[in-house]
Amino acid sequence: MSLRVAATPEGAELEVGRRELAVLESIPGFLATVGAADDDPAVDRLFPVAYPDEDDDREFRRFSGAEIERGREEDRRVFAEVLERLEHGRAELTPGETESCVRAIGAARLAIAARHGMFDMDELDQEPSTPHATIVAFLGYVQDELVNVLMEAMEMRS
Repeated sequence: MSLRVAATPEGAELEVGRRELAVLESIPGFLATVGAADDDPAVDRLFPVAYPDEDDDREFRRFSGAEIERGREEDRRVFAEVLERLEHGRAELTPGETESCVRAIGAARLAIAARHGMFDMDELDQEPSTPHATIVAFLGYVQDELVNVLMEAMEMRS
């Protein structure tokens, strides 16, 4: 795997290889498909029930759903901009860009896992090395590395 994430006083430095970049580049388009089908299991993971009472949940979505979706769209936009800079193999990220990347990658992990039944622990025990499980694990690694450098960068600034 060709991936390096380092903390800088300004945020993070990210270097990725071509294969890893190809996986990351698929995320914005993939996330844009969430909800395209009526029975998309990714919707339930990315937009879970907030309140057990159906009326309360509907009211919550009415007041906050658009704002939540705008935030996710902004994260996808920022992530896509970072990916453009990564075309050269390396990019400097601000803390805000790093946070957007963490959220976009997290959403992709949830959506992929939901669409491929990876929340069923019995199925995971039977096929731990499926291509989708490998991608989810890779995205988890990238997400974890980005969170770690965010924490290091905060320590550098304080």
